[in-house]
Amino acid sequence: MNVGIFTNAYHPIVSGVVNAIDCIRQGLSGLGHQTYVIAPNYSGYREKDPNVIRVPSIRLTRKADFPLPLPYFKRLEKTMDKLNLDIVHTQHPFLLGGFAEKIAAKKNIPLVFTFHTQYEIYLHYAPFFIPEAVSQWYIRKIVTEHIKRCDAVVVPASSILPAVAEYGGQTKSHLIPNAIDVEKFNRGNSEPVIRRFNLANKKTLIFVGRMAVEKNLSFLLKAFKKIHDALPETVLLLVGGGPHLDALKGEVRDMGLMNQVIFTGMVSYEEIPDYLKAAHLFVMASTSEVNPLSLLESMAAGLPIVAVRAPGAMDTITDGQDGLLIDENLDHFADTVVRLLKKDQLLETMKKNAESKAKKFGIPEYGRKLEELYQKLLLAK
Repeated sequence: MNVGIFTNAYHPIVSGVVNAIDCIRQGLSGLGHQTYVIAPNYSGYREKDPNVIRVPSIRLTRKADFPLPLPYFKRLEKTMDKLNLDIVHTQHPFLLGGFAEKIAAKKNIPLVFTFHTQYEIYLHYAPFFIPEAVSQWYIRKIVTEHIKRCDAVVVPASSILPAVAEYGGQTKSHLIPNAIDVEKFNRGNSEPVIRRFNLANKKTLIFVGRMAVEKNLSFLLKAFKKIHDALPETVLLLVGGGPHLDALKGEVRDMGLMNQVIFTGMVSYEEIPDYLKAAHLFVMASTSEVNPLSLLESMAAGLPIVAVRAPGAMDTITDGQDGLLIDENLDHFADTVVRLLKKDQLLETMKKNAESKAKKFGIPEYGRKLEELYQKLLLAK
């Protein structure tokens, strides 16, 4: 099969969606299928993959650190005609997702959409002059219309099925959890990271992801202040870049934690396993995730997780076995982390449970599930 993957975000951007696309490509190529990614270009980035087709783009706002494709697709339509696509698989319902709808309809081939994100949580990225109520109405309309035109919706987490149903996708939903390269994250080398950031004899907490408002990192910093007050040997490693990075650094300065909170900035995806191996716990306060790959990657690296109780975390963590789910309460979150860090045997047990669970989310099985879905849709056309 020839599969066209349409996305508004791809390399060099680092995100869960980008990683998920790479897993799709790896899983399908391992089964002998050809994948093409259609994505916006990125200023200063030179594309080397001949199967990645870049679209002219523009960055409209500094609130979001990714470009938006320009809606002039005539030349792109001619390129699509040459690819002989069998499946169109969108990662977003708007912009290139809308263009993908037209390609699928024109060629009469199945249209698949992966529901990665609770889009209405991202309204703060809308221009300031658009009222939130208008933005919310527009997003719901776009997502609902896109799902209506799709033949199938891939849902990475069961807790998000009700949200997809609200958009009218209850009869089109197919639960296929995200995948990771388990071995890659299990064989990380912690030593370079420990030396670089002087983490020896420290209790290291880590978060990996975009430094953005929707990640609820201000909550995490306030919780860490309480954790550090109780356990002075703790440090917090925040791995990633993003539009909220400078504001978070300001919060850390105000708290007097500049030596205890380490901002690494952007780190190559190849290095992430080393960073995870250098930590004792992965901590997450975000409530906007659907099925965050960072949690699965952390588990594969042998990290237990403490996370705010929310859909993405609830679908990934077995509370009390490979991590702990906490209500969004600063004292409760901080006390839980402190108690867990003091219990070496429990940490070790959770580490083994996390590694065991991660093995269920390998890329080959993920590719087979997608292949099966695609084949069913092709037979129904």
